[in-house]
Parts: sequence; C-alpha cells; structure tokens
Amino acid sequence: MTKHVITLIAAILLLNISVAAQKEYHYKMIKTGDTKLTDENRYEPYYYENIHPPEKLFKKTKNEYARISKQYYPDGTLQTVFYEYKRGRNYNLLTYMTKRYHPNGTIAVEDYVNPMNTKLEGYRNTFYDNGQLESTVCRIGVAYIYGIKRTFHRNGQLASTGLYKGFVGASGQELGPWRYYHDNGQLAAEGSYTNHFAKGNISAESKKRGEWKYYDENGELIKTENY
Repeated sequence: MTKHVITLIAAILLLNISVAAQKEYHYKMIKTGDTKLTDENRYEPYYYENIHPPEKLFKKTKNEYARISKQYYPDGTLQTVFYEYKRGRNYNLLTYMTKRYHPNGTIAVEDYVNPMNTKLEGYRNTFYDNGQLESTVCRIGVAYIYGIKRTFHRNGQLASTGLYKGFVGASGQELGPWRYYHDNGQLAAEGSYTNHFAKGNISAESKKRGEWKYYDENGELIKTENY
C-alpha cells in the first residue's frame, strides 16, 4: 500500500469521526435485539426496550437465572441496585445493569450492557442530584467505552460532545474533534485531541493537538492556540 493511499484512508477516517461527533444527539434512542448497527447509530448511546431477562428466570434454575441485589446508605436510603444474569452452564454470572442513587433518592448512574448480545453493547449515563442528565456515552463490554460522549450543564444545556475511547469511569480519554459550550448554548471552545488509550497507553490522559479556538458567552472568538 502506497504512502499516498495510507494518507487518504487516514483522512477519510478522521472526516468520518468529525462528522459523527457533530451529528444531532438522539437522547433516549431506542434499540431492540433486532436493531442493526449503521453508520448513523454505531457510536450513539442507546436505551434498550425490555432490557431485563424474562421474569421466569428470576426463579433460579440449574443453568440459567437472573437476580437482583441491593445496597443501602446507613440511613436506609437505597444506594445501589445490581441486576445479574447467567444464561447457561458455560457462562459466568454477569452484572448487566447497575443503578446507583444519590443520597436524596435521585438516580446517579446507570451502567448497562445487553446480556442477550455477545458484544455486550450498552450505555453509561450519569445524572446530577437534581435529576438532570450529566453525561451519556455508549459502552462495549463490561469495562470499555467507545462512542460519542455528551456532557450537559445542570440547566440541561449541552456542555460538550465528541468521540471517547477508554475504560468505564476513566477521565481524559477524548479522541479527535471536540466541541464545548457555555451554559447559554453558545460555543465555548473547539479543537482535537490525541488519545493515548487508543495508542496503547491506558494510564495517560488525552492531549490537545493542532489549533484550538475559544469563544466568549456571546459566541465571539477571543483567542486561538496551537498545540
């Protein structure tokens, strides 16, 4: 493969990531077991219909069953709920959904992977204690994130959006073009990241690269930096 062809392929991949990062956000996009992955939905987080195994499986059988376990704060308020599923003799018990709650009772975190899908596709959502969505990103497997991530201000306005690649719960694993917004909806900053996780260094955070532009709350460009 010639150097020119390799460069062209790299440019096309970068363009695809950039376009995906700027697609309109479809919150609460529904995905069922029959949904096919496409270029339009591949990196979007999902909400699944009928996410739990059949109720009959909660009655433990020899090889296949499901169960729910709970943890509580010292005052008795619900803290965490674990949904587990085992689908056969040769499978381990899988925690496919974890719901964590703030001390005030509102949802704090939803971690989900589809137990009926060998790819374990799912999503991770975090919430403010006022119930407002704080961030959302899609998951692949029990500990891996790769997809469009979006964060939100407490008032519900989009705070940032871009491609993310790293472990569940990790920070600083942005990849490619990202955009940041003020809480009034105006663009605050835009630029690209080099992702160290994608290069095999799982302990280092991503770094800004190339040209970054910064804007004030009225959308006026205030400075440009190069990295």
